[in-house]
Amino acid sequence: GHPGRVVRRGSRRPRPGRRGLAREWTVQVAALADKRDADAIVRRLRKRGYDAYVLTTRAENRTLHRVRVGQFTDMDIAMRARQSLLRKERFQSAYVAFN
Repeated sequence: GHPGRVVRRGSRRPRPGRRGLAREWTVQVAALADKRDADAIVRRLRKRGYDAYVLTTRAENRTLHRVRVGQFTDMDIAMRARQSLLRKERFQSAYVAFN
């Protein structure tokens, strides 16, 4: 399989995070002011088989549309997906974030 292309769930039971919820990691590849630009990146990634989505946040009177890929219970798998996105999709930066 290809890390990041499908939602992966670990075979072992995930450790609970805060409030007893399973920890979930994702890879963020962009944070843009223009939602249309974020949606275009998501469409491109989805066409290539990635589980991409936009998370819209507002902070300090500014709205950001964060392009994220995958939902992983295992941080190591998320790190491999990050490396794949940097190498194969040629993003200048990407980082693993707690979702």
